Amino acid sequence: MLIIVFLLGLGLGFGVRSILLNKKINIVQPFNDSLLKDMSSGVSDLEIQEVTNFLAKFETLQKSRKYTILNLFTPPADSKETQVLGFLLGKDIRMIRMYATAGLDYQLDWYYVESISKNDNRITVKLKELRTRYGNSNGEYNATRNDLVMEVVEKNGKLWIDKYHHKIPLVEGSLKYEGFY
Repeated sequence: MLIIVFLLGLGLGFGVRSILLNKKINIVQPFNDSLLKDMSSGVSDLEIQEVTNFLAKFETLQKSRKYTILNLFTPPADSKETQVLGFLLGKDIRMIRMYATAGLDYQLDWYYVESISKNDNRITVKLKELRTRYGNSNGEYNATRNDLVMEVVEKNGKLWIDKYHHKIPLVEGSLKYEGFY
């Protein structure tokens, strides 16, 4: 009897998790909202639209937990960035770590664009993301709101992420992929 109760509880837990994790991503702030334009500086309406479309592509890949999200980044600029990229791709263990190992195993629930600004040829997007993760140690879901910064550059008419990091970095070192932690 105890085994049946355990199996039912386990099945119900995975069923609830599946429902929670497969829901559609919510965008809290409409991108065409005049509020976003008011909170942005140095960018045209067209650039705001291009950047928010690019951001939507990024966050959709984030929501569906696709490691191909890394293809949206500029190439690594130094050995540290190359090392971090290799770690995320699991080059040392032949298994992709992205979204699969502790610290990277979250689920994106929603994101919110705070502002978009442009200085020289760098577009800075300040955003918030709500992430949930299942705590193996306590068997509960935990949610965290992350304040992030995405630095976008344009090369050959295409937008690329140069850096994606927390407003106050959680991990020391290169900021290029720090936002994934």
